Amino acid sequence: MRLRRWLTASLVAIILLHAFVVVRSAQHLQKARDLAEIGRNLEAAREYQSAIGFHAPLNRYCRTAAQELHALAEEVAPIDPALGADLEDRLQRSLKGTRSFFQPHKEILNRKERAPRRRPF
Repeated sequence: MRLRRWLTASLVAIILLHAFVVVRSAQHLQKARDLAEIGRNLEAAREYQSAIGFHAPLNRYCRTAAQELHALAEEVAPIDPALGADLEDRLQRSLKGTRSFFQPHKEILNRKERAPRRRPF
């Protein structure tokens, strides 16, 4: 009987944790969309990074945030190449930070390799 209670409690905890992660990811994604809409791209990128950081199986908001951050980087690159490169770099770093035994964003990480960034010193 104790084992059954323990398993039930564990399952409930996992479900609640997953729900928390999905909800937080959705909140960060919505905030990023609002910031990108008014042109605050760096702040939007930070929110996209936060949404990506809440990675969990079946969390569509994480994948959507990665796709939208990439689209924002491509949109900004012709106008401001430095900002576009910075946004793409933020995307790469965010996705590398979510690596585990399962990598859901291989196609984004395996894109053409960019030239390494030069250090100012």
